[in-house]
Amino acid sequence: MDGLEQTYGDRLRFVRVDFNSSDGQALAQRYSVRAHPTIVVIDRTGVARTTVFGVPKREELEQAIGTVLT
Repeated sequence: MDGLEQTYGDRLRFVRVDFNSSDGQALAQRYSVRAHPTIVVIDRTGVARTTVFGVPKREELEQAIGTVLT
């Protein structure tokens, strides 16, 4: 993720969530996160555009990011 933050950080906000906290649990429920790691790409309006379960390859993450940059 760090390399992606350097590449896309000027156009996206990257947020890490502690799912052991009450706020994290609320977000997990809102975006149907059931396993860790899970990456949810959310657009400006709060709509989840892509969800990636497990440890993805960089190409998969870049494709997911593309769903909100176009």
